[in-house]
Amino acid sequence: MKAFDVICPAEWVRVDPAQPDEDQIREIALEYGLRAYPEFREQVSAYAAQRWFSALAQLRDEGAVVVFFAGPRSPASILQAMVAIRPLIWPEDIEPLVALASQAGSDPHAQVFDLDTAVALRSWTQTDVTGEAAQKAAADLPENLRSQADTAGVTGSTQFTLTYRIGLPDDREAWVEAYASAFSPTGAPIDGLQEQITAMFDSVLSTFTWVES
Repeated sequence: MKAFDVICPAEWVRVDPAQPDEDQIREIALEYGLRAYPEFREQVSAYAAQRWFSALAQLRDEGAVVVFFAGPRSPASILQAMVAIRPLIWPEDIEPLVALASQAGSDPHAQVFDLDTAVALRSWTQTDVTGEAAQKAAADLPENLRSQADTAGVTGSTQFTLTYRIGLPDDREAWVEAYASAFSPTGAPIDGLQEQITAMFDSVLSTFTWVES
């Protein structure tokens, strides 16, 4: 895979999912814990750290080589905004530009993403958080926090997922896929939110560039 870089936005966190800085993750979890009632802060911080370690391990297993997420002081933290980038390996019988053209013709949400350093195509989906998913999330909480979970309210949330395919037409080793995810605040109106979230992730990935390894 050709080496690349993306500038980490202010108040976001950059993590190597293969070797996450455990002290850094725990420090961030402690800051998130301050949002809870004092009697629950320690448990919330421990739970947040455990969830981050689990999520990073899953992203690593899925091939991610770098992860960016909105830190607790970022306004985007309310959206649980996250970007994970992994190599995009094309099968021998697939031409990348033909595949992108096919996707652009069949996916109504696919659009060319303007980059000076590469060819890129962006697409998005949105999915409502179901009651079943909310109840499962609550079941994963520590026992003393489970009773505090408002599973009824969580169903008012929507997940927005964006996928960016970025690469060089003349170099099959120079392709990556960026997966970006954000959730609407529980119960908040989502009119115009998809456009705002897309603009946020576009801003992050507009700094994508190839580097000499």
